[in-house]
Amino acid sequence: MLSAEDDGKSFQWPAISGSWKSHIGRGTPRDFGPCGDVLDRNTPLLFSHPERRYPYFRPVVPLVEEALLVPFYCRGKAVGTIWVVAHDGHRKFDAEDLRVMTSLGRFASSAYQSLLSLDALTSKEAERQRADQASSLLAAIVSSSDDAIISKDLNGVITSWNNAAERLFGYTSQEAVGRAITLIIPLDRRNEEVNILARTHAGERLDHFETLRVRKDGSLIELSLTISPVKDSRGRIIGASKVARDISPSKETERALRESEERLRVLSDGLEIQVHERTQELERRNAEFLQQAVQLRELSNRLLKSQDDERRRVARELHDSAGQVITALGMNVASLKRYAGTHPALIQALEETQDLVQELRACHKINRSSLLNS
Repeated sequence: MLSAEDDGKSFQWPAISGSWKSHIGRGTPRDFGPCGDVLDRNTPLLFSHPERRYPYFRPVVPLVEEALLVPFYCRGKAVGTIWVVAHDGHRKFDAEDLRVMTSLGRFASSAYQSLLSLDALTSKEAERQRADQASSLLAAIVSSSDDAIISKDLNGVITSWNNAAERLFGYTSQEAVGRAITLIIPLDRRNEEVNILARTHAGERLDHFETLRVRKDGSLIELSLTISPVKDSRGRIIGASKVARDISPSKETERALRESEERLRVLSDGLEIQVHERTQELERRNAEFLQQAVQLRELSNRLLKSQDDERRRVARELHDSAGQVITALGMNVASLKRYAGTHPALIQALEETQDLVQELRACHKINRSSLLNS
């Protein structure tokens, strides 16, 4: 809270619970501190290791690992902050913590304003009125909450049941109060209540405990529970309060997202298999085509060679036969010349014939050479 003694130049901590309880009454400067930053911005802020920015936190023990600060209002004006502090790295504050702290801030602000209004009353009647007003204020806040708020004693018997609980579970307050909390717990989760009661007796708090509960109509609902011990004026644990939030829509969205991802994965795997099989088929067909091309080329080469060999063989046979005929013709012409005697005309005809045979033999040699070389 801003101090009234120095015109609001510093903050003082009027109430602390937990490891910092010994620091009640101490504070921080208004112009250089986490509270001042929150009020200047008029918005909740999350701090990690504030001693790095504000050196005066260094000797304070235990050190702050993380702190969530929410503005505290009085008659519409921010006059202080509410802190929730973690002293180790296991606790990280999230949006749900901010929502709860904001609700607590509104409650504390209303209660504080009521106390300011009642401070002037000093008689027993004033004390009674203050208690009644505080109780009425608390009841109004609990009744108007959007979250189901339920209280129970240490035996698990329901002692209060707000309007949101009526809407969430289907039981009216008259139907629920006085009955065991197992009224809304499924049979297969009754052991959870045994564990919760044991931890409540030990003074433990459960944050964001996700579970299933059952409505009046028998349908199941997914919830996030925050369970805190309730103490009397002497600090003795007399029961527990539960704040229940319906997380069914978000869980349904998560399941739909997982199913969509699974379908996409199956589709992707199937497509990959089809692509792989198609690729193998194309590779096989390509290999067959290449093999057929090689075989066709070899067959073509053999065919061309066979044709060439056959042509050469025919050429040899043809020209060898023609050569033999030409040689025989030449020999016959020579023999005829010996028997021509004194017939000049016959001798001349035979000599011309012999010349023609010589020319024919020369042409035959040229043609035979060309065919053999082609």
